[in-house]
This record gives sequence, structure tokens and C-alpha cells, in this order.
Amino acid sequence: PRQAQAIRGTDGELHPVTEDSLDTTRPYLVRLPQGKSISVFFYEGAVSRAVAFERLLGSGENFWVRLSGSFSRGLGNIATDGESYGHHFMFGEMALAYVVQQAREGRDGVELTNYGAYLAAHPATEEVQIHENSSWSCVHGVERWKTHCGCSDGGHPDWVQDWRRPLRRCLNYMKYYVDEHFSKRGGTFFRDSDQALQEYGLVLAGSESLESYLERHSLPGLEPTQRTDACRLLLMQRLALAAFSSCAWFFDDIARIEPLNGLTSARRALDLLAATGGPDVEAGFVRVLAEAQSNMRDDWDGAVIWEQLVTSRRPSPKELAAYPRRFPMSKDRPEMAWPGVRLVLEPGAEGEKLRCFWTWTLETETVAVSGPEE
Repeated sequence: PRQAQAIRGTDGELHPVTEDSLDTTRPYLVRLPQGKSISVFFYEGAVSRAVAFERLLGSGENFWVRLSGSFSRGLGNIATDGESYGHHFMFGEMALAYVVQQAREGRDGVELTNYGAYLAAHPATEEVQIHENSSWSCVHGVERWKTHCGCSDGGHPDWVQDWRRPLRRCLNYMKYYVDEHFSKRGGTFFRDSDQALQEYGLVLAGSESLESYLERHSLPGLEPTQRTDACRLLLMQRLALAAFSSCAWFFDDIARIEPLNGLTSARRALDLLAATGGPDVEAGFVRVLAEAQSNMRDDWDGAVIWEQLVTSRRPSPKELAAYPRRFPMSKDRPEMAWPGVRLVLEPGAEGEKLRCFWTWTLETETVAVSGPEE
């Protein structure tokens, strides 16, 4: 709600608002530069903070009273992390379930809805201007995702986050080459590479199978290896975007799991960039990343972290071969699957083999199963 700057009323004039004065029970229009507009909702800030930080989830009844009392008309809505309900607060999901049940029963005249249904019944009529370059989790605008602005999780007040800038720069460097390569190479495989990339989201969301998607978007007559390269290009773009996940900058050190996960996505995107005929720009990427310094250890700069903590995550054939003894694979249960890979244990004259189906790129790899660890 603090992102709202002013409301244009029925008199046509702009009236400044604050988080406390903004009416969050209704949608608003945001005018876009191209003449279009979008409808937006602002969440109720005080109750949202109480859920996240003030242990409101300790009682389902208290949660209901606070939530239903936060509005007398229109829409009541809050925005919270899903992990608040059970992870941050044990049994918080029970408080949420209680509130949902009360609303389903129509207590106090309240009923459940969603933003789409409410907007259809109550279209936005007033325009809102927002503070540009603003966010909910950084009082400095969007600096949390690129500089040492002072925002962190508060666990180490003496640590600095100067690593955020080189992390942002190296990922921008990677994305530039990924986009350029996709633009140049995509036309080799797709009827319209831009449209194909946009509609790849249907596959990621599970709304369409990869095979059906390729039938619609691929050029006719592609060889299996070309179909694989087409899938590699799409996966490259997916992972390049995943590298920019907000939590990579949110906390207080580059050696935490969140930045490491973002860098792991970037590493795989760089691998796919080179594997599909694009330039190998990993060295340049690491030169920029090397400017980042961890607070955890003096000898951990970005380059060391990349070498020791990121590239080591590459799955090797030896690691794949060890999966059947790490996980309960047997003749009775010869298959296992994770997002992106399906493993099948197959008997053979020279011993068992593990066939790996990389489902995002339509690739297959076979490795000999290793014995027990020594």
C-alpha cells in the first residue's frame, strides 16, 4: 500500500495518499505509457504485518476478528508469505483453515472471493499513481536488489551487502548473451521464436505437453537433434530468468543458499548457451562475479564461490550412477522421477544400467550403476 502515491478522484484532480489513508477495499486503474491500463489491488498492510510478524496466527478466532474487522465494505485482502502458515508459525495453517471455514459459512456476512471475480463484479473506477521504482520490501525503492542499501534480514547487522551489485551485473551480462543467442538461433527451429518463447509458459505450467507445444511451434521436418536443441534454447531462457529470483538479493550474504540457487540456474543457462552454438561467456561472467565478497569468509569472493559451491552442483555420470543406492530403486520399483528427469533402472547382461530421460530437452543418457560406497 505504501507504493500508492496519489488517487485521481471523480473531480479529475490527484489527491495524495499514504499507506494509512489509502482505501484498500477497492481496485484501481493504473494508466500505462502506451495508452493501456491495468487494474491493481493494494493489500491491507496492518493485518498483513500482524500475520507475518506479530503472531496473529496464534489463534484462529483472533485472526478472524482482526481480518473481518479490517473492512466494513468492499474487499478485505492481505498479502503474506505462504510459509507463514506452518513454517514460520507452527499450526498457523490451522488458523488459516479456521478463517476460511468461517467465511464459507457466511459468518458476519463475509464470503470468500478472488481478485478476478471481485474485479468482474466491481470494475475499477478511480485511477492511482504509484511511486516509480518502489517495492514492498525495500524502503529505498528497489535498491535491495542491486546495492548495499541497509535492507537485509537483520541477522548480521555488521555485514555489508556490496555483493549485490556485481551479482546483478554478472546476471545481466549472462542474460544479454542468452537473449541475443535465442534471437539469432530461434528462427532455425520455430515458426515465430518470440511467440514460441511466450507460450512456453503453457508447458511450464502443465497446461500443455511439450510434444503438443513443439507440434504447434516448431518448423516442420526437424530432426530429433534439432528438436533437442530447440528445447535447450527454451530451457536456457527459463533458467536465465530463474537466476533473477528475488530472494538471491533479499538476504545478507552471497554464499547463502538463495544466491547459490540463482547462480546455479545461471550456470546451467551458460552451459546451454554454449551447447547450442552460442558463445562461451562463462569466463567474462566470473570476472564480474569475482567483485562480490562474502561476509562469511575472507577468502570467498564470487569467483571462489562459483568454483567451489556452484560448479560442483553439475550432475556427473558418476553421481547419476550412484542414485539407485541413494534412493530405493529396485526391480520392484525401477523408476523414479523429479522435475526435468526420469530415471529407469534396467537389467543387462553386464549388470544394471541407469537410463536417464531429461524431459525438458528430450535427451537420453545411460550410465552403468555403481556399487556400494567404500
